[in-house]
Amino acid sequence: MTETEPHLESSNPSSLGVEPGLRIEPGRCIRCAAAASMAPTLFSLGSRGNQVLKQPETARERALARSASLLCPVRAILFEERGRE
Repeated sequence: MTETEPHLESSNPSSLGVEPGLRIEPGRCIRCAAAASMAPTLFSLGSRGNQVLKQPETARERALARSASLLCPVRAILFEERGRE
């Protein structure tokens, strides 16, 4: 078992009883502005950290959400794609 495996389980929104989608754990956000810089249509940096402006709808927005979640140095951005019909 690697050091990151427990982290991945705990950051899975579905395992926490949260709807799939894009969200930020505010207690973890260090306001580095990486997500807001990468995807300003999805994120906004406020006084308390990043905020989700909207859920990704297009393939490009979903790719930006995935990239932002991987880029976040403290893993505060959680993204789980919703099932597509």
